[in-house]
Amino acid sequence: MWGLGLATEAGAAVLEFAFTHVGADEVISLIHPGNAASIRVAGKLGLTDAHRTFRGDAVYAIARQTWVARGGG
Repeated sequence: MWGLGLATEAGAAVLEFAFTHVGADEVISLIHPGNAASIRVAGKLGLTDAHRTFRGDAVYAIARQTWVARGGG
């Protein structure tokens, strides 16, 4: 089922739920730096590379204001 946009669609639904129903100010995604497909999905959703964890995983994040500015909500 790869390449059908399902991960992007699911990620968009998670962002909407987190920001509109949970009231989150920020959503993060922990991604292994070698997982190029997940990094592409995060970028499509507007998440940016914020920093690395102590294990080396990438932390991608999006704030509510950024999500709204991109057309969310």
